[in-house]
Amino acid sequence: MVCLYHRRILITIFITSLLIFSAFHQASANSVAGALESELSNCAPELCESGWYNNTVALEDQWLFKVYQNLAYQPLWVSKDGVKAEGRVLLKNLLTADIQGLVPADYNTDKIASLMESVQPDQLARLDVALTKGFLRYTYDLSVGRNAARQAFPGLFPEAGEDQFDPNLSISQLKLSDNLQDYLLSLGPKHRYYEQLRDALADHRRIKMLGGWPEIDSGPTLHPGDTDPRVPALKKLLKIVGDLDQVHPDDQVLDPATVEAVKKYQFRHGLTADGIVGKQTRSVMNVPVDWRIEQLALNLERWRWNYQELGRKYVLVNLAGFTLKAIQDGQTELEMPVIVGKLAHESPVFSDKISYAEFNPFWNLTPQIARTETLV
Repeated sequence: MVCLYHRRILITIFITSLLIFSAFHQASANSVAGALESELSNCAPELCESGWYNNTVALEDQWLFKVYQNLAYQPLWVSKDGVKAEGRVLLKNLLTADIQGLVPADYNTDKIASLMESVQPDQLARLDVALTKGFLRYTYDLSVGRNAARQAFPGLFPEAGEDQFDPNLSISQLKLSDNLQDYLLSLGPKHRYYEQLRDALADHRRIKMLGGWPEIDSGPTLHPGDTDPRVPALKKLLKIVGDLDQVHPDDQVLDPATVEAVKKYQFRHGLTADGIVGKQTRSVMNVPVDWRIEQLALNLERWRWNYQELGRKYVLVNLAGFTLKAIQDGQTELEMPVIVGKLAHESPVFSDKISYAEFNPFWNLTPQIARTETLV
């Protein structure tokens, strides 16, 4: 009887301990949610009614208020014990946003990193908010592109950073995803042009770390077979950028292998691929690697403003190269030169579906064009 009595006492103590632990666990979870609601209490209630692009309120604050209100202020990235594994995966991707031509600092990475080992409810709430803010901005930037260009030049970049972005939809897609890393990798344009630019950006950053490429001094035009003291620097440049395999540093002859490498370089840069290194080719070669990196990042951004998937058939106009290509199943079926706007009348950057094509349209020279562009 004594043993049975003691056993009953032990069972009672164990059950009581479980109830206390459960209550403590629930209180801890609730404290994080309560801290989240307190953290977001500075947001004005009228945000519930505002559009996604209310210029009087920061875009991210609007997103946060909508998202956490929809979640009943439950955390996304943290628990009572600290940050979840998904939070660490997200921070890793935000820290490497430069792979996509983006800027990691735009996603509060310093603040997130400083809070990653938090355990107090108020700190965990701030960490959850910072991670959500970074996630939404990163998703927005990769999905529709940043909006600074449209704000500065609305006529030229009408589709830059479109407002049609639903943060709650992004959170829903996040929750439906089995793997956060795969979901983040799925963001952004899904075609070869974007992927090639992203690879080129990584290559040029590697080249920068190794010291860049040499400058080709001015002088007479270099023709195939010429001997010139500038040829070794030319060969070194072509090898660095991947157009020439073998380099003999003391060889000053523009040999056939180097001529073919020059043609590859010229073709990639929209120049006449004749193997002749004249003023124009030399000018392009002497563009610093830092400038090329910036150019590649900008072009990645331009692609994000347009359709994420191009489909089987599409028409691609290269404004800088004055060319039009009609593509089907990855093959160029048609290519032709095009006329684009001048500096004073620049052609806009946009994407849309073609509903019809008009051949040989009837057109009269307008008085204004005649006066300003023809009769001068």
